[in-house]
Amino acid sequence: MDSFFCNSIGKNKELNTMLMHECDIYFYEQLQDVQFSENQETYSMLCRAFACDGSGGEYVFLEDDSIGFISSEGSVGRVAENMDELLTLSLIHISEPTRPISIS
Repeated sequence: MDSFFCNSIGKNKELNTMLMHECDIYFYEQLQDVQFSENQETYSMLCRAFACDGSGGEYVFLEDDSIGFISSEGSVGRVAENMDELLTLSLIHISEPTRPISIS
């Protein structure tokens, strides 16, 4: 379901552009291989990229359907359990930019 949602956002140019400007997330039109796989990097979980940020990092669906992030500097980690949680965190951050984000 989340991948269908991502593809729909990726194909909506106006919404996708707004999310890039406001939340620094740009959705691909379809799932794709992680761009860093060309660097012969190995990850402990299978993943497919669905979006990127302005600095070249990628948001990925992990094999357990949670969401991970691979930064352009090489940091990796799980960032949300699902798309609703990811977008909620992004929107909270832009609505309250001085409020520190704490993820437990």
